[in-house]
Formats: sequence, C-alpha cells, structure tokens
Amino acid sequence: MLYDELLKAPPYAYDHEGKGPLLKAALADAFEHHFQSCSAYRKLCEKRSVHPPLGAFDYPDLPYLPVQIFKQMRLSSVEETSIVRTLRSSATTSQTPSTVVLDDVTRSRQVNTLIWLLKDFLGTQRRPFLIVDVDPKQAQPDQHTISARAAAIRGFLLAASSASYCMRSSDNGNLLLDIERLAQQLSQIQAENKRAVIMGYTYVLYVHAARQLLERGVRFSLGNATILHIGGWKRLQSEAVSKKE
Repeated sequence: MLYDELLKAPPYAYDHEGKGPLLKAALADAFEHHFQSCSAYRKLCEKRSVHPPLGAFDYPDLPYLPVQIFKQMRLSSVEETSIVRTLRSSATTSQTPSTVVLDDVTRSRQVNTLIWLLKDFLGTQRRPFLIVDVDPKQAQPDQHTISARAAAIRGFLLAASSASYCMRSSDNGNLLLDIERLAQQLSQIQAENKRAVIMGYTYVLYVHAARQLLERGVRFSLGNATILHIGGWKRLQSEAVSKKE
C-alpha cells in the first residue's frame, strides 16, 4: 500500500524530484477512491470530463473543489456507519463552518502520520508539554472555541509525558497568561533536566503570551524547550510579519 511505503522513510528523506512521482501516485489513488465512492464528487468530475484512470497528468488537470463546497455540502466517500467523527472548522471569516467527516481508516492514518512527524522533530522520548491555552475542563465563557482548540491540540499530546495548561479565562472571555504557573513549570522541568515542549495556537501564543511577556519585561530561558505552534494567521492578518521576523 502506498501509504505504508511513504512512512517507511523519514519525513524529509525525498528531494523535490523524488517526491513528485509519489505525490502524483497518491493523488491518482485518492481521486479514484473518491470518484467511485462519492456520487456528488463523481457528478462533478463527469461534468468536467475527468474519469479514472488518470494516466499521465499534470497538477492543473485534477478536478479541484472550491473550498466553499465544504460549507454547503456534507461530502463523504464512506458508508454512514463507517463515520466515527464529524469535524467542523472555527468559521473565523464567515459564520458558516466547513464540515469534514472522518472514518476509522483516515483517523488511524492521521494519528500514525502525526507520530511519524513528531518523532522526527522531538525524538522518540516523550516530553512534558506546557500548553499555552485554557484547560478545557475549566473553560467557561467561550466553551465552543476553547473546545475546538483543545481538540486540535489533543492529537499532539501523543508525544507528551505530561501536559499542563498555563492560561485562564477571565469573566469577559479574555485569555490571561498565568505567568507564575508558566515560570513554575519551566523551573521544575529545568531542575529535572528535561526538555519541554511549549505548545499553542499561533495567535494565542503571539497575542496572549509573547506580547504580554514583552509588555511586562518578563523573559525566560528556553534553551531546553521546543516551541510548537499550530493554526492559521487569519485573526492577525492586519499584523502579519515577515518570515524573518
């Protein structure tokens, strides 16, 4: 199986030329699966006169989907009984979330791929995670948004030996960094000569952690830590910085 073959090598083992044929083979395989298993997708492909097998093709030849379609339709290429989870986006820009369904095979592949990547970055030893967010068990005003972030972070905790949260939510829903707790956790990890992972959403780390620390003149030694951030920059587009910054 192509998926199993891909995970036999380290994540960055292939150069650009080596990845090309593998990517095309994976795309052709995925296209055929969805064409055969999703009637709505098949109709779209037939209207564009695209049918399997693809044979030799260039990337522009693929029947791309407009992203808006996931806000308007519930597309699935598996039986309804095989669906184990339905994911919805945060709907930051519009108020309509995108919907994507997961079956057990896809979920298992996601977990295995994440472990494969994390091992390459963090090694095989589990590390203590300091999560720059609110503990979802203690979330109050913005429960849905916090729960959505927590769900995204949860998968990464496969690499964690322990996990602690260092933010709290104020009565009006603002995120407040618990600097004392962060300092205490970092000090304990350093005393135990361990390597930590500081993790959070990009905009949460930037606005509610880094900026607060800068304004208060608080600095930490992070020589024993890896900062891992996920999520987009949409909420901070007006403050976008260069790659160098």
